[in-house]
Amino acid sequence: MPNGAFAGSANRWGFLMRDVKAQLASYQDHLDSVYPAVTPEEVREVDRQRRQVTVVSLPLRRRLIAFALAFAAIVGLGILGIVLGGDGSGDTVGRGPTISIADPTVPPSPTVTSTPVEPAAEPVRVLFVGNSISMWNDGVDNALRRLAASADPPHTIEADSLIRLSEPSHSLYEVLLASSLEVLWSVEGVQEVIADGDWDVVVLQEELGPRSASVESFHESVRKFDTEIRAAGARTVLFMHHPFEAFGVELNSIEEIARAHWEIAGELDLEVAPVGLAWELVAAERPDLDLYDVGRGPNPNFHGTYLAANVIYNTIFGEALDSPTYLLPDMTDEEGAFLRDIARQAVQESAGP
Repeated sequence: MPNGAFAGSANRWGFLMRDVKAQLASYQDHLDSVYPAVTPEEVREVDRQRRQVTVVSLPLRRRLIAFALAFAAIVGLGILGIVLGGDGSGDTVGRGPTISIADPTVPPSPTVTSTPVEPAAEPVRVLFVGNSISMWNDGVDNALRRLAASADPPHTIEADSLIRLSEPSHSLYEVLLASSLEVLWSVEGVQEVIADGDWDVVVLQEELGPRSASVESFHESVRKFDTEIRAAGARTVLFMHHPFEAFGVELNSIEEIARAHWEIAGELDLEVAPVGLAWELVAAERPDLDLYDVGRGPNPNFHGTYLAANVIYNTIFGEALDSPTYLLPDMTDEEGAFLRDIARQAVQESAGP
């Protein structure tokens, strides 16, 4: 797992930050296209929850912003050191060949003893703790809720995200969208949100890579979160994210991501939602179907968010949705059916023996 700064010139960090700003602007455009489908009752319910729960205090916002600035400075110095100490060849690392789940280089998933949640008349409450990977396009949480409600028969899921519940300022929102689980653990009141939310499942989504979290940091954060989640009587599911690049340089590989998730899952007896492996299956079967929002960066387009929501559903309930009609914008019925089948296949193939 790469733990240093990624190769490239010092100026590239500035370009990356501007790219993040552009993605944030495109996020608002996505919301404009998605929110018309939300009923006034849903909007009022979200507003009620936001008035009741304010997770992040103003002093912590200042601390997080200061942390982000310090982190940017450290990474900038690391980039400069690599530039000054490099060989000047300018070579970049390619994404590498597409692999299948059965590829021997991908570590096998551990056997876990968790029991899938049975769909019931009572709503299943799911909390997402993660950054922009699971928050893009109005969030995997909302896609999961609407997808389940459109199935035959419909399933009622009450889903939300830690960032949404925190109602942060605009500047802090940008920080949290690029944060690791280690930073999110430090958000004031996060333990109370987990303890008092009456959640059935808490989904933890990390972003592994040189700009975010190391494997060691990820594992330690999962241990902390899982202790709180179990104490609250809920179940922890790990969101295995997809590999991504910056300026043509691969920042992580599916082998590294899968290994990091399955190692901690085996240690703590947790389940893993193999979203990243589902992305690899799509790349192998439909290379023309793009799942990335901008370039090959960390955030998904609508197809990627839809695929993640289906993988999460299959992992939580141990089965695929029956004939859901909900689609995200820019998707066809055929693409929706294909992505649902890929999600089912990924969960089945990555399950322990």
